[in-house]
Amino acid sequence: MNSSSSSSSSQQTVGVNIPLVRFCCDVVLSFPLAVLGIFGNSLLHVVLRRHHTRFATDVLLHVLTFTDTMILISSVLLRSMRHVGWQAYDDAYCYIFVSLYPTVYVFRLVDIWITVIVVIERYVAVMSPEHTVRLDTPPRVYVIIGVTVVCAIVFSVPRFLEFSLTEVEPTARPGFKPTALALNKTYTVVYKIFIFSIVMYVVPMALLIGFNVKLFLAVNHAVHEMSAIPGRYARGLDTVISCRQVTYIVLVFASCCITCNVVAMTAQVVWTLTMCFDKLRHLDTIRRILANVSNVFVTCNSTSNVLILLSLSRKFRDGICQTFSCRMMSSHTNHNAIVMEPLNL
Repeated sequence: MNSSSSSSSSQQTVGVNIPLVRFCCDVVLSFPLAVLGIFGNSLLHVVLRRHHTRFATDVLLHVLTFTDTMILISSVLLRSMRHVGWQAYDDAYCYIFVSLYPTVYVFRLVDIWITVIVVIERYVAVMSPEHTVRLDTPPRVYVIIGVTVVCAIVFSVPRFLEFSLTEVEPTARPGFKPTALALNKTYTVVYKIFIFSIVMYVVPMALLIGFNVKLFLAVNHAVHEMSAIPGRYARGLDTVISCRQVTYIVLVFASCCITCNVVAMTAQVVWTLTMCFDKLRHLDTIRRILANVSNVFVTCNSTSNVLILLSLSRKFRDGICQTFSCRMMSSHTNHNAIVMEPLNL
């Protein structure tokens, strides 16, 4: 979520109707995507919980489902709701912004790094098919998730110090303003551009691209090798083919994540440069357009996972049917007698 969304300036940049661009991005595009994503991620969460899965990929999907939902809810509260004209919301917006603006960065950091962990988990599964294609969820998976969350919070601490509440004259209504830290050029260049870009974009995207290529080559090589001697690998071939289907879904996850974050990274760099250096003010129009468009891509990224699963995973679609069939059956059958199969996406 780019901090440009908090700008109280509504002036129209010459040649471009910025308020119209903002409305189209926040309401026409982002809001329907956010509602769809919140509903879809909630559905995925219900299906995963109902099937009592213990596989590492599915446990990590639980975390992605939560972070994606929080990002989408934040998008609605920080951006789309601004156009409703609800007085109670307008009065509370300063409190919403000051608390949610830094928190969104925590969610996004956890989201991108959990996606990297999912790809690495798939890579390990594909590279060791003779031992296990599906890794049972060991305590270390929860440790990794916990460490990721803690690191994201610690790394984002400066974000919580960038804005403070104030009174807006002459009405004395509550508002917010950037702190001295947020206006410091050294902080902007070192942390918000250099360090943040490396941690949030460059390193995870490099890992995603690298493991994506290795995954694609490894899974196809494994299937080709086992297909060449079907008698020897009769049982293993079916397992690897199933693994390939899951791996392809994960690859699509990662590809979508890379595409959306490239746009977000570009917008983040342009925004910080133009806000910090007067010589770059001529890029203000591009900065405003990119800031709004990038938030649509961030929303799209948080919505895409469940849509990818719905499109590519037959087991997920079957899991939805099985979950809600069991819910309907529970009114006529002893709930404890209903046995759910592991989803094993």
